[in-house]
Amino acid sequence: MSSVALNNFFIYMISVLDEEIYVNSFMRENNNITNIRDNIRDYLIDNCEHDVETDYIDLTPEQSQKIVYCTKCNMTL
Repeated sequence: MSSVALNNFFIYMISVLDEEIYVNSFMRENNNITNIRDNIRDYLIDNCEHDVETDYIDLTPEQSQKIVYCTKCNMTL
């Protein structure tokens, strides 16, 4: 496995962990885990070679909101 592929795999796995922490209310309420998530997000910001995508999400049938996110780490930017 090349170093680029290994880095992309690691970025992906870290982003999955970030997502799991975000969706689990027990983890979100734990300060220690919140600190870990902050560190994960800092790592992703600094180390992911972001592939930026712009999209729109529907808030209501009449209203949408623009979002900008990375397709590699799924962080909103």
